[in-house]
Amino acid sequence: MWSVIAGPWAFEPGVVVPVLLSGLLYAVGAGEVRVPRRMIASFYAGLAIILVALISPLDEVADALFSAHMAQHLLLILAAAPLLAYSRAATVLFIAFPPEARAGLSAVARLVPRARRPIVFWLTFTGIFLFWHLPQAYLWASESEAVHIVEHGSLLISAYAFWTMVLASQRRTPNFGARSLFLVITAFITDLPAVLMIFSPNVLYAVDPQAVAAWGLTPLEDQQLAGLMMWVPASLIFFSAAIWCFARYLSPQPHRPALASI
Repeated sequence: MWSVIAGPWAFEPGVVVPVLLSGLLYAVGAGEVRVPRRMIASFYAGLAIILVALISPLDEVADALFSAHMAQHLLLILAAAPLLAYSRAATVLFIAFPPEARAGLSAVARLVPRARRPIVFWLTFTGIFLFWHLPQAYLWASESEAVHIVEHGSLLISAYAFWTMVLASQRRTPNFGARSLFLVITAFITDLPAVLMIFSPNVLYAVDPQAVAAWGLTPLEDQQLAGLMMWVPASLIFFSAAIWCFARYLSPQPHRPALASI
């Protein structure tokens, strides 16, 4: 296990360059407005988790173990995405751009009316999540590096949009009661592939039996482990967030100024 954590990290320009660029832009944006330190820390923690998921030794293990591949997904959608959403990443990065670029980005954002964004974000995230957990989609991602990049990128971006809706300020729609419902439904939807992985008597995902055996597992055990990892942590986080939202719904908090209300 220690070798997985402390082994050599890969330099993947497609991951490292966007992460470094985002880090620099966020620093510029945070210098333009008053961003609370906890949000700044949350942003850079989110970037660190992206690096752990995609260029640490975990990525190499994921080439052999389906369960490690699922661990990458969990890190992206349940750790990195909510941390980035809490940091108000999109808003701070937007501020870092010059006024001309902001005008263009605002025009793009207006293509989806604000009132419809919650359902759009939710449908996009759940749809992308279910798609990439289809056996055929997993096979495509394992056979093509380009598809693999699209897989991780789409999961992260859609999860970020979803958590942005969940963690938005109180005055934004939907209200916290509706957000709680979104989270509960999402928990059940994301449990579906996990349940199939755990209880299927057959191996559903194409893996190399010899590579899996090197880790002391059979392909079916690897699949069951992946399902268990997806079922328990994901349900725990989604239901915990749903309880938090419902508690906020029952006891509304006063509006907060500055970025907290964005």
